[in-house]
Amino acid sequence: MSRRGYSQGPPLSQQQNYQPPPSSSQHFQSPHGRPEGRGGHQRDSEFSSPPPAPPPKPLFPSRPPFDDVAYLSLHPRPANNQQQLFRPFNHLGFSPEGFKGDVLTAADSVGVVRVYDVNRLDSNKEYGRELKGHTGAVECVKMETEHHRLISTGKDNTLKFWDLRSSRATHTINLLSHNLTISVHPSNSKVIVGDLENNIVEVDIDKMEVTKKFKCDAMLNSVSYTPDGTHVFGTVSVTEKDMLGRKYGAVKVWDSSSMEEKATIQGSEGSLYGMEFSKDAKYMATGGADALVGIWDLKEMICVRTLPSLSSLVRSIAFSCDSRYISFGGEGNTVFISDVSTGETVHAVPVGADQYCDGMAWHGKQQILAYATRSSQQQQQQQGGGGRGQQQSPVQLRVMKVNA
Repeated sequence: MSRRGYSQGPPLSQQQNYQPPPSSSQHFQSPHGRPEGRGGHQRDSEFSSPPPAPPPKPLFPSRPPFDDVAYLSLHPRPANNQQQLFRPFNHLGFSPEGFKGDVLTAADSVGVVRVYDVNRLDSNKEYGRELKGHTGAVECVKMETEHHRLISTGKDNTLKFWDLRSSRATHTINLLSHNLTISVHPSNSKVIVGDLENNIVEVDIDKMEVTKKFKCDAMLNSVSYTPDGTHVFGTVSVTEKDMLGRKYGAVKVWDSSSMEEKATIQGSEGSLYGMEFSKDAKYMATGGADALVGIWDLKEMICVRTLPSLSSLVRSIAFSCDSRYISFGGEGNTVFISDVSTGETVHAVPVGADQYCDGMAWHGKQQILAYATRSSQQQQQQQGGGGRGQQQSPVQLRVMKVNA
């Protein structure tokens, strides 16, 4: 997920002074070429202002296959300074199909890429292999299956390619700014990177060189190739050019070959922070500042369902391996798991009163969900960063095994 927009307070849809953008800015060209209404479809009600999120219910029923769960809790390796136990993870990812090895990667906020063997996870012994080389926080880690390498990027403006056999970076490419997100093309021939200055950069993996770069005309929060590789989608925050300077969230669409912009589709009252594609390539999910998760039909490019289970902004979204379930979390103290086809919440996992979920990923073949927690800003301010963190709850990487 994007590292932008850490904030507290109610979502935009619940603020009394917020007004959605005027209707004149809500008509966009469909990425499929049909000059119809919002999102390329006549059902404008799908993208009219989403309803505000209702208050969370006190209890959620636990239904199969989520009746029997087990947890593993992992921490960064403690060093001389115990405070390192509380450094957060910025991104999680399981190895995709076709990758040699069954691993879970975690981007550490102090510049380390951690690699966990999924078959050897142990909360007492397994701390993960450390890949060191970044000089700033690692924001995102992806994997490509052609050469079975890890690709990482972050605050030090570099893109690194890692060989897991030697635990060393084989190539380093210097980019423009603090990088936030990476996406690997389905062909494993190129990657695309989005940064904090709204630059989008394409890198050829075979040549190890930058082939395209341009600047997005809105605040870019995440960027990703579509499952078929024909387009690039980006979640953005658009500022209205009026006296109020109001913002709304949108999905921008570019042609992946020419990087020509094809569409801007409004999807949220507030900023959109992240997106995720289902494994069966039928859906895209988006989440942002309005506390809603939107599930989009990729063929029609319309939002078919919203999941209003959070009371604050959404930071993390992930689809299960069979695309039946979607999990999401944010600046609340719960990870929700919902049925994709109905939107019904089937399970809610508490993460701690002083923490929130800041990253998650599902295993590619098994019902295993990994998620990372981060101490709330309010808790960090109260602690003042002093001492050895005696009263802080540890930042954790938790792995939930679901028995179907």
